[in-house]
Amino acid sequence: MVIQANLDRLGKWVDKNMMNLKDWVAVKSDSIQPAFRKEVTRMMELAADRLRALGASVMLVNQLHQLPDGWTLPVVLAELGKDPHKPTVCFYGHVDVQPAKKEDGWKTDPYTLTEIDGNLYGRGATDNKGPVLAWINAVETFRTCPP
Repeated sequence: MVIQANLDRLGKWVDKNMMNLKDWVAVKSDSIQPAFRKEVTRMMELAADRLRALGASVMLVNQLHQLPDGWTLPVVLAELGKDPHKPTVCFYGHVDVQPAKKEDGWKTDPYTLTEIDGNLYGRGATDNKGPVLAWINAVETFRTCPP
């Protein structure tokens, strides 16, 4: 009975977080193409919102990364906890993506998370939106699950 309840709880957690990945993959945060640069900012705001939901203090800084054409991309800086007696862990990742079109060889829409034979496909699912979201999910799980 307890095992089934835990499996049900795990299934709901996976479903919820799969929807988050689906939402993140759908954002065309292509920093190379000027037409999608506002989507990069939107993607950074989505990441910042998830971090705020954990209780982190968050800043979006626009002056740290400038592209050759002069466009500045935001950087999310977040801090969760300030106990000097606990170890510090730093996570780094990016949530912008390279251009993607079906003509480039995608079998599905690159901005729609698609499951094929147990594998998930979508622009940013593994580089690097998925890993960034996984770090956030891991911290959230660690903070909310009893020891």
